[in-house]
Amino acid sequence: MHHIIAPESIVYQRPVQYYETDRMQIVHHSNYIRWMEEIRVAFMAQKGVPYDQMEHNGILMPVLGVTCSYHIPFQFGETFQATCKITEYNGVRLALSYEIYKPGESRCCVTGTSQHCFTNNDRKPLRLPRQNPELHQLFLSLLES
Repeated sequence: MHHIIAPESIVYQRPVQYYETDRMQIVHHSNYIRWMEEIRVAFMAQKGVPYDQMEHNGILMPVLGVTCSYHIPFQFGETFQATCKITEYNGVRLALSYEIYKPGESRCCVTGTSQHCFTNNDRKPLRLPRQNPELHQLFLSLLES
C-alpha cells in the first residue's frame, strides 16, 4: 500500500516508548492494540465525541473484537502517526479501521480494525437512534462509504 497521507487525515502521533519494545528492540505486537485504543480515543475527541463525555452521558463503547496486521516494525526512538475512520455503523454496532505509519513514509506499517457496541452503565445494550439521536447522526455523518 503506497500513498501519501494528507496532514489533515492524521489523527494521532507520538514517539515510541522504550517500555513498548521487546528483546528484539522492536515494538512488542501487543502494544499495537493499545495504540489503536489511543488512536480511537483521539479520533473520537477530534470528532466532538470525547470518551469521558460519552461515559458521563451513560454511553459505553466496549470492544467486541480487534484485528491487527504487522507489515513494518517500529523501534524505540521512532515516531508513529495514525489515521482512523469509521467503516461500519448501524446504530447498535460500530467498526473502525486504523493505519499506522512512520512520518514521511508512504508505506503503511500496521493496519487494524476494532468492532464495538454501545451499552449503558449497567452494560445493557443501547440503540443510539432511539437513545441518543444526535450521536447517531454524528456517527452516520462520519461513516466512510
